[in-house]
Amino acid sequence: MVDELDRCLPSYAIKVLERIHHVFNELENVVVIIAMEKKQMSNSLHQIYGDEMDVDRYLKKIISLSFKLDNGSANNFIKKYESFMNMFIIQDQERDELEKFLKEITFGIEIRAQEKIFENAESIHRLMAEQEKMDSAILAFEVLVLCIKEKMSTVSMKWIVDTSGYPDVETRIGKDYFDSIRDYAKHIRQYPKKVNYKFVCKENDFVDKMIFIISGLYNEYKNNECDSFYCADKEIQQKLNFSTKVYELLKI
Repeated sequence: MVDELDRCLPSYAIKVLERIHHVFNELENVVVIIAMEKKQMSNSLHQIYGDEMDVDRYLKKIISLSFKLDNGSANNFIKKYESFMNMFIIQDQERDELEKFLKEITFGIEIRAQEKIFENAESIHRLMAEQEKMDSAILAFEVLVLCIKEKMSTVSMKWIVDTSGYPDVETRIGKDYFDSIRDYAKHIRQYPKKVNYKFVCKENDFVDKMIFIISGLYNEYKNNECDSFYCADKEIQQKLNFSTKVYELLKI
């Protein structure tokens, strides 16, 4: 078994591939399994043999059967990252919604990168935490910031709460992911109830409060209002202040 062949230097990767073929080809009771990113391997082949190289034809001579593997879909986040989750107040009735949310925002991110995201979120939160357990909206905010950073290499959150078009962001993270994240704020704008002509973020909904926090990164907070959003949570300003401090560290 050969794993991550594409991570080797181009000349070495090609040598390994060709020598494996020459040594093990047509040997009885021997199966060689090679894991690699085809796009990167194609770049290596073009670098060695030139741009006119027919990569597919070349690989078919060496690899008899190929499968494309995606990043899979993780679940059971609350159990897997228990030490991080234990720093937040997670109500029984929101556990399923939190699992769904974490699955949506980590979509397309490979498992090892996901593990690093939760590891970083836990480290920063432990460093900054003002109390033993905090609102699950802060949990959602912290993980989302790091997921956006993983997908874009930089952190930009304004596009989530701003109704303007952001074609550059959409291109970088993909339309489906872009739309799914923007839908969190869009959903709030569809609530029939308004306060002072502001869209109401439900104080018992961690996603709504997360959206309010994101809005607070770019807009002035006053009397439970931030831009076009309102939240009646009595502690929303403290949560916003804390999240803003954490955001400054997470985006580095």
